[in-house]
Amino acid sequence: YELDPDTRITGAELSGFYQISDELSSELTLNKELDQDNDLSGSLRLNWDNGKYILSPQVSYDSEGTFSAFLAFSTALGQEPRSRKIHTSSSRMADSGAASVRVFKDKNSNQIFDPADELIEGASVKAPQSYRNAETDSDGVAFITGLEKNRPTDIVLDTDSLDDPFLAPSSESRSIVPRPGHVQQIDIPLSMTGEIDGTVLAKTGDGFEKPLPNVRVQLMD
Repeated sequence: YELDPDTRITGAELSGFYQISDELSSELTLNKELDQDNDLSGSLRLNWDNGKYILSPQVSYDSEGTFSAFLAFSTALGQEPRSRKIHTSSSRMADSGAASVRVFKDKNSNQIFDPADELIEGASVKAPQSYRNAETDSDGVAFITGLEKNRPTDIVLDTDSLDDPFLAPSSESRSIVPRPGHVQQIDIPLSMTGEIDGTVLAKTGDGFEKPLPNVRVQLMD
């Protein structure tokens, strides 16, 4: 619009957004110059977000017969501090925090990663308060990015993602306060657990043994 010398509306824009699927969205924009009879333009844009980058093809057309096409590519780069591997993300990293979480089988139960310890691949690690998760790679490391800055979050191992049901974390879950541009390193050691299977019996007056159901058993040591 213009205010000087007369107040009047000179143009209008109409835009719409539609989420086609979890990875694909579309945007439609129409522009009209009201002080010109035939000045109309429009564009259609698709955004494909696979979590690592966003690919956006766009086509535009106006009333003068001009047609144009564009292809945009955007991604964010971050380095995992243990392996020095470069990770990509479709979300911005500079304004959020990250966590490098190493999961391993602690064979000597010292809560410290030693060369003899076994790295665990394919384990799912979650930051529930930030609604983020990642899986450990061949180095046993899950690189969780996009953690909301200055908002505390727990770092939790999803034990259902472990191949061995007798593996369990040997320490309490950790909480962190993400800082922009900073990667916090956390270790989650795992220890072997087991189960005891037995039968509780009671001797009857005539010397026979009878199984006792629904008895609570407490492991003392």
